[in-house]
Amino acid sequence: MEHLRNTKFLSRKWLTILLCLAILLSPSRIATANDKKTGNNLSITMNNDRIVEGELLAVQDNVLIILNRGVLDTSYVCITEVTHINIEKKNKFLDGAIKGFFIGGMTGVIIGLVSGDNERGFFRVSAPQKAVIIGTGLSILGAVIGGTGRVISNIEQSVSITSTSPDQLDLVCNNLKKYARFEGAFPSDFSIEPVTFIVKDPLYVVETTNEVRETKRYNHVPRSGGFDTIKRFHISISPGYFKSSGIGEIRDIIESIEFTDKRTSSNWPFGGVTTIEYPHTLKNRNICFKDIKLDYSLNGTFTVGMAYSPLGEHGASGRHVIRGLDYREFLDEEYGQTPYEYVDTYIIGFYTGHAFFLTASYFSLPDAFYKNQTIKLIVGIGYVPMALDFYGSDSDYSVFNLLPVDHKNFINGSFGVLVSAEMMHFINKKISIGLNADYKYAMVKTNGFSINAPYSYYDGPSFEGGERRQGALHVDIPDRTWNLGGLGFGVSMGLHF
Repeated sequence: MEHLRNTKFLSRKWLTILLCLAILLSPSRIATANDKKTGNNLSITMNNDRIVEGELLAVQDNVLIILNRGVLDTSYVCITEVTHINIEKKNKFLDGAIKGFFIGGMTGVIIGLVSGDNERGFFRVSAPQKAVIIGTGLSILGAVIGGTGRVISNIEQSVSITSTSPDQLDLVCNNLKKYARFEGAFPSDFSIEPVTFIVKDPLYVVETTNEVRETKRYNHVPRSGGFDTIKRFHISISPGYFKSSGIGEIRDIIESIEFTDKRTSSNWPFGGVTTIEYPHTLKNRNICFKDIKLDYSLNGTFTVGMAYSPLGEHGASGRHVIRGLDYREFLDEEYGQTPYEYVDTYIIGFYTGHAFFLTASYFSLPDAFYKNQTIKLIVGIGYVPMALDFYGSDSDYSVFNLLPVDHKNFINGSFGVLVSAEMMHFINKKISIGLNADYKYAMVKTNGFSINAPYSYYDGPSFEGGERRQGALHVDIPDRTWNLGGLGFGVSMGLHF
């Protein structure tokens, strides 16, 4: 039996190794099977506004070799005479989906086989069965992720050549090579494949000059500029973590009025004792939809815009014990009788807030061709409306159970400041992802107020006519200046158009 188990383990081990090798080798096999048969189509704007369009065959010595199938000729374009290049990307959704499907499925199979059989429990599943189930799920997920990623990465891209420095031109040419049919040397025996038809556009006049082997294409309506419009809109959303300082302000108030008595309760029927420290945080939502920003580029460096930040809902409670009031406080401990209920009362504070800012940013727009990363620095001033609620209650949960409580509500607003920094990576000119960190300063002033914290007690044993009575502890809360802002960081996702 032991020998049989070892044999099964070894066979599973070798099967896992073979599957890992298959995953490692499969991308290269797929890539080999899908060698480029054509390059990407380019639309090139020359210094004199002339447009050269066609398939990029190769890049040699800062010269782009373009195939124009419409006239079965090639164009040799020197990069120093170019102002703008637009790259028409190929739709590779299916290619990405197939690779994602294969890699996800094989990964799921490995996970299922390595995890072994479930021989106990309600669901008894063998390793092969788990391999099929997990492999199917991950293959579908991989196909969706792979196909979507390919679509995003293959959105049409362009580059403006604003400098004639050799380093920049070399960088552009090196990046263009991956879009060419031949990434290496242009073959000397290359011949143009015949085409079955030629579509003639009456809006264009096509000229061919054998002297420089160049295809010239002119538009009757001259095109100039307009490719890299500097004045662009930018919208971004930033889910992430935000730590509001307001919850600390509520806790400070509770401590200042000495509502800090602990509460101990038994965990029936599981046994044990739970102790709750006060001030006790009831709600402090840190993970949130942190920011929405809309910006407009004044030029390639500075933007103006607006930002919205939900400050969230936060709350804390405090507990105060009143002694010497309830008759049960005076049971004779000599006979083993101890108080089983204290008279206590609670103060509970909640607030919600929103922040609206007018912003100005240092935002150097990247080309997304030979420059993908940039840093965005933002400062903003704005208005922060907030709603503050304080409850006096005989229970920590009265607010939620809708029991009678004393309630004070304040609606106020204040001046706010935003300071933010984002490190952004442009997938292409229209989509970016990144990381951001910000600090919001939002000061709100409230005048002092009083609130009654209710409680109930028994003035004697029921068999002696004792009754349950109501009382209230009068609490004065002084003037307060609140900072509802705080530090936040998260992920930024942007659209640029």
